[in-house]
Amino acid sequence: MELLKLKDIIYIKLIYVKSAVNTNIIKIDGLSKNYGKQDLFSNLKVVFSSDEINLIIGANGVGKTTFLNCIFSESYNYSEVVNLSGERLFYLFDIPKIFQHQRVISFIKFVSGCYEVKFNQNQVRELLDDVSDKRLYELSTGEKQKVILVSAMVSNAQIVLFDEPTNGLDSSFKKKLEFIFNHFLERKTCVLVSTHLTGDFNGIKKKIFELDDGKLKEFTGHNYEEFVLEFSGVKTKKITDLIKLNKLKIKKISYLQKSIEIIFNDHELSPKKLICLLFENNAEIISFKKNKASK
Repeated sequence: MELLKLKDIIYIKLIYVKSAVNTNIIKIDGLSKNYGKQDLFSNLKVVFSSDEINLIIGANGVGKTTFLNCIFSESYNYSEVVNLSGERLFYLFDIPKIFQHQRVISFIKFVSGCYEVKFNQNQVRELLDDVSDKRLYELSTGEKQKVILVSAMVSNAQIVLFDEPTNGLDSSFKKKLEFIFNHFLERKTCVLVSTHLTGDFNGIKKKIFELDDGKLKEFTGHNYEEFVLEFSGVKTKKITDLIKLNKLKIKKISYLQKSIEIIFNDHELSPKKLICLLFENNAEIISFKKNKASK
């Protein structure tokens, strides 16, 4: 069964694969991708299991989203390069425009129908709060991510792919995020997540892989790019509010005599995002340094 007869519009697909094992895995054996003469990655070999949530980290532009798209497209073609032991795959990169005028609760009911499962409407409403009755075109980025996360949970798919699913989420949803991913672990769902924000997965059993220079390896805590930013012109309380409001992942903040110094790493906070926020609040940048430092 394929989704809806709308495979070119919506990115959920139901893929049936005979499994010889009792666990759901994604096995990559020799996956390569290039753009013209430039290799993005070559001959990647890795196995992702359902024993933990699999996180893919890496700098912007290294190919994390492309890697997910390759898994999705290759698996649909029943490639020998990508093997799924699970029966069904869920990957919703964005909510297609064709559904924009539907209410959220109707869309999630529709998804459950595609996967031939019943969903608990009360549980969905509890997870999504007042988002449930909004129309999809009314949603913010973070609210769309909530809908995608809950849709994946409702689907009961054995294989789930996410691309930056915590972007824009508010702090009140973090406990629910833990509930959703622990639900996947309990169901032995193989989950693969592309993310910059590993801190959002604190308290969740996970394994981290890093995509760098065309290679994918298990992340063992080697050095991050660490930044030290010193600035003035913004009151202490204003900085505290900005950090809380924007959920900035700060490693250390020091309030000096005439300035403020912030230390952070680029796996948890974009330097560009922080500097733009400071400029918007009339900050004066005094110095900006980059160090190599362990996590």
